[in-house]
Amino acid sequence: MPFALKEAQIMPGDPIYKQELLRTYELAGLRLLAWLHLGVAVVDIIGAIITAEGMLLISNLVVAIISFGIFLLIMLRVERVIHLERLGLLVALFDSISLLWLPASWYLFQGNASAPELLVKNDLVIFYILLAAIHSITLRPGQPLLVGVVGALVMTGCYWWAVSAGLPPVTNDWLTSINTRQLDVSSFWFKIWFMLQFGCGTLALLAWRGRQLVARSASQERSITALSRYFSPAIVSELINNDSLSSALNSQQRDVAVLFVDLVSFTHLSESLPPTEIVSLLADYYQRMVACVFANQGSVDKFLGDGLMATFNLLGDQPDAARQAVLTGVAMQEALRDLNELRRLDNLSPLKQRIGIHFGAAVVGNVGTPQRMEFTVIGDTVNTASRLQEICKELRVDFLISAAVYQQFPQAPVKDMGEVSVRGKSDPMRVYAVSG
Repeated sequence: MPFALKEAQIMPGDPIYKQELLRTYELAGLRLLAWLHLGVAVVDIIGAIITAEGMLLISNLVVAIISFGIFLLIMLRVERVIHLERLGLLVALFDSISLLWLPASWYLFQGNASAPELLVKNDLVIFYILLAAIHSITLRPGQPLLVGVVGALVMTGCYWWAVSAGLPPVTNDWLTSINTRQLDVSSFWFKIWFMLQFGCGTLALLAWRGRQLVARSASQERSITALSRYFSPAIVSELINNDSLSSALNSQQRDVAVLFVDLVSFTHLSESLPPTEIVSLLADYYQRMVACVFANQGSVDKFLGDGLMATFNLLGDQPDAARQAVLTGVAMQEALRDLNELRRLDNLSPLKQRIGIHFGAAVVGNVGTPQRMEFTVIGDTVNTASRLQEICKELRVDFLISAAVYQQFPQAPVKDMGEVSVRGKSDPMRVYAVSG
């Protein structure tokens, strides 16, 4: 991400990010043009000092003053007054005219040729293409397009001017044109066509394509930022690289592991703390818990006031989802111990949490209305995991898993707690307390 956007605290998740990113690239291109114009101004001033007379002196000074003015306009953030696109077109128009005026004034000063003859015979096409290429760096296709069109129109006008005046004589033989001062008509029109196609069309197309790529990159960064709030970096990378986001968001049934974690007696604790400390405490706690989820390829479904819900195997690519969920719970217990150690050093009371995990079928996908969608997991598996987290209090344990989880991960360090009644279920469930 460009430093200017970081400095302005505009992040990929912001709605204006794409617009501001394009604007940043435009400004970068215009600033490069500004420095080039400063160089032109310096060269013209030196040229004016050397010649110090006649038409060439005037033309050099005029171009130098305007070039320096363009430099100041761009560097002084003139986009606040003039729209960037208009400014770019004005600069392109000035450059196109200057490219004709400077060599014409030079040769007229030397007395070698008339203006129309010079502009027709002199190979300015390559310079126009180079100028169009320079203007294409702003990612505004209108600028190289304008350079090519202005160049073609002015050179065509000079051609008819020269031909009508009999200067120079025309021919259809390119060899004769090389050996004499005659103008090869077919070669001239080919140069005009070449300039319009490559100095105008192709470079404008490249500028437009570059603009589209920047916009697409901004949209992708915004998608990554949005997905990173819920999915682990590995899952986000897979969704983006495989272009499978739309299919992954469609509702479908999968076997998933669902984890609920909740702080114990947080309501009572929050009554004795000011709001700012509550927010700070929760932010620290959530950061540690989310890190545990992401470290085991899980996804954060939602935050629940003083807890969170995490899911595993959302994309159907985690055959060991139950194991990853249990390892996440163990990591959460260790993370809480680290947090409590810091609280002990600050003479604060320790925190306690309860964790419940269940494994089974659930519906995964977008749920809601077109105005408000939420990617989540719904079904009995979710409800059961939540109930297990609540049952921890009755059994006086911190971490419970269901028999379905234990069957998927029999190596888990557990203690059989027997069968318990679960609210919402007619039959009792066997549960296991996880140590660690």
